[in-house]
Amino acid sequence: MIHYLLFDSRLSYFFQVLPFSVLIGIVYIIIRFHSLRKKQSIKPNISRETSKLLFVCYIAGLLALVCTPPNFWTAIWFNLIHHHPKMELSPLFHGGFNLKPSLFRYMRGTLTGGTWAAFMQFGNALLFLPFGFLLPFCVKKVKAHQIIKVAFISSLVIELIQPIISRSFDVDDLINNTLGAAIGYLVYCITNRIILFLKK
Repeated sequence: MIHYLLFDSRLSYFFQVLPFSVLIGIVYIIIRFHSLRKKQSIKPNISRETSKLLFVCYIAGLLALVCTPPNFWTAIWFNLIHHHPKMELSPLFHGGFNLKPSLFRYMRGTLTGGTWAAFMQFGNALLFLPFGFLLPFCVKKVKAHQIIKVAFISSLVIELIQPIISRSFDVDDLINNTLGAAIGYLVYCITNRIILFLKK
């Protein structure tokens, strides 16, 4: 079961970085708890504090997932479980560049879709969905265009880092990440309206 979750499934990357994300969350809780203790006159907003914790865990997991070399976490977990290294990490500065959106390549017939391609398109949108959903809970009066702008810049920075760590700069990832954040913000708006309706 452990081997399936960590190595043999498409969700393996999520489970590999989950402990790191939880660890960062615990560190954040400790730091935030001491910070709030110094401000005893201020009553913390539990829902906002929970949103901030989830956002910190999400960002930690996101960075661990996309800002490390390919197979980085797989190699670590394989070593921990089997007690000997087997996977080698790719050398730095061996990444590639894709500057043509897949839609154009589909139209020209130079690219054919498949389950893996569809999974990557969907996965990259899903990757930034929590960004657009959680950030408005953490920051007061943030607007849609601000969410999309921050998501786009964050995704662009990540994509610029990836060729350095032997991944690829992919314009599709940039588009799908930004789209995912926009969808996340839409889900936030719907959720917020439901919450306000139930409070009436």
